[in-house]
Amino acid sequence: MKNNDQHKFELIASILHNEEIDRELETPEITGEDQDFSETGKVYSVKDQVAQLGKLRSEEEAWKQLRPRILTKSAIDWQKWMSYAAVFIGAVILSTTFHYFYSADKFSSRSEVFASVSSPRGQITSLTLFDGTTVWLNSGSTLKYSNQFGKGQREVSLEGEALFEVQKDLEHSFIVNMDGSRIKVHGTIFNAKNYHAEKEVVLLEGEIEYSNQGKNVFLKPNERITENKNTGETVIDQVDGSIFSSWIGGKIYFDNESLEDLSLRLERWYDMEFVFEKENIKSYKFTGVINKDKSLDYSLRIIQLTNKVKFRKEQDKIIITE
Repeated sequence: MKNNDQHKFELIASILHNEEIDRELETPEITGEDQDFSETGKVYSVKDQVAQLGKLRSEEEAWKQLRPRILTKSAIDWQKWMSYAAVFIGAVILSTTFHYFYSADKFSSRSEVFASVSSPRGQITSLTLFDGTTVWLNSGSTLKYSNQFGKGQREVSLEGEALFEVQKDLEHSFIVNMDGSRIKVHGTIFNAKNYHAEKEVVLLEGEIEYSNQGKNVFLKPNERITENKNTGETVIDQVDGSIFSSWIGGKIYFDNESLEDLSLRLERWYDMEFVFEKENIKSYKFTGVINKDKSLDYSLRIIQLTNKVKFRKEQDKIIITE
């Protein structure tokens, strides 16, 4: 019995001193049945927590260390509060400003205001309207629309030439006004011209309703309607629609076109004024292609190959002679 007790105490002592256990000391009686050893093991398992108790300060010492922190925190941090106030004031100003612009927007929405987009001479301008419709404006052309666009009908006015790719909407018509005439569609692709002497519309896809002086005409793809502004007379013929949209890629196809109309295109493309030496020259007809990527001199040489006319430069003008 004494030997077992001796073994037990030696084993417990080795554990408490973090010494390696001599496996010979571990007997079945001690490891499995000895209640004292079990309780000692429990004490050992919490030895680290017990050690922490010795590090605790007294309540008076702890209060002396904690009290200055509490007093410091209770003081008002004015700089911090001023930053909060600045944010609050900024929010009030922003809210007031937003209300002002919101009210102004509501007011302006009740009155119709018109805006316009113009393509500078020598350039082609592309824009997308609020409904998703894409418009290419030829040089020197202008598109006008109001702030009511898209609220009911979609309506614009055209001066010059434009290619329209209209977003399809069966409930809201898309209307293009051209000095007394108008184009009505729901979702098509077409090219329209509205110049000083004539109007022209060429349908590429879909369907168009063209109205003039109370008369309505429906066009099919690759049909062109031309209206004389002086007489109001309209003519419909078959054409290759792709030719009339090629200008957005920088090419002009002209088929038996008068030199007067051709010179107007050149003026818009190259921002140069053309002057006819004689009136009869204006009616000369030409067929061919002009590439905007080429210089003006190159294009004029192409036209001169017909041996009908000649071009002479004088400062910022080009004189057309026979």
